Amino acid sequence: MDIPLSDQFVTYMWVIELFYLVVMLGARLHA
Repeated sequence: MDIPLSDQFVTYMWVIELFYLVVMLGARLHA
């Protein structure tokens, strides 16, 4: 089962965006 490169890229971008949101939220809560 081979995942297309485009799908891998979309998933990667999704993870980065989610991580960024969590970091921003954490920084705001701990400020």
